[in-house]
Amino acid sequence: FSLLFPMNILFEEFIARFIKKNSDFFGIKRSSVHIQAEGKRKWLLRKPNGPGKFRLKPDLIIENRPGEISTVLDTKWKRLRKDIEDSKNGVSQADMYQIFAYAKQYNSSKNIMLFPKVQGVTAKDFYVDGEEEKQISISFVNLNRTLFKEKNEFKEELKEIIFN
Repeated sequence: FSLLFPMNILFEEFIARFIKKNSDFFGIKRSSVHIQAEGKRKWLLRKPNGPGKFRLKPDLIIENRPGEISTVLDTKWKRLRKDIEDSKNGVSQADMYQIFAYAKQYNSSKNIMLFPKVQGVTAKDFYVDGEEEKQISISFVNLNRTLFKEKNEFKEELKEIIFN
């Protein structure tokens, strides 16, 4: 007997709902947190005077104020390679193109790919070439903890990654 869960969806839902539920702690309104870009979805492409193609659906969007998106967060359930093994840590080009598209279309200044923490992998910050105000970060959250006992530490870790 075995149980199989799609961990990428579980991780995405957990992080998004945790941030929304603890919005007061993070200093944001619950209404400024949009899971799966609810009410904020955009298209990557559009035909002239026609319908959009390739809908964009980031895992989480956070607004500073209505209509002004400050942060796009995309969770990734992947075990990355250590810095000494691969300077890109196994982050795929497709993942980078995806977060780049979000940064451009949502005009967000902070764009984060969030992975589970792996020992030997360090967080990395980049900016979109020619647009220093658009940051793209590869960040990690430590899931190797008992959330009932370490909830405050987990909240502080997310606050540091997303809101600082």
